[in-house]
Amino acid sequence: MRKAQNLMMPKNKKGPPSLADRLSQMSVEDDEDVPHLEKPESRRKPNETSEEKRARKQALREFKKDRLGERKQKRNMYAMETAKLAPRSSNIVKIDG
Repeated sequence: MRKAQNLMMPKNKKGPPSLADRLSQMSVEDDEDVPHLEKPESRRKPNETSEEKRARKQALREFKKDRLGERKQKRNMYAMETAKLAPRSSNIVKIDG
């Protein structure tokens, strides 16, 4: 009889509480404190229409093209200045010795 009672009674565990025990002890207020349960903010602006988004992207594209044009101009100016300083191959006189 005593053996049957021992089987029906839960044993005292010395290990960590099980997941089911921990979940039953948690309340709804505990979930609000957990940061990973919050939804990340959307990248899209809340009141932005598709036309505004398209216009913003187009302005960004034009800005990038302008910057690219400026960089090309600077590169060409530098190339022209260095070409003035560098001797031309026709000016180099070879001396056969």
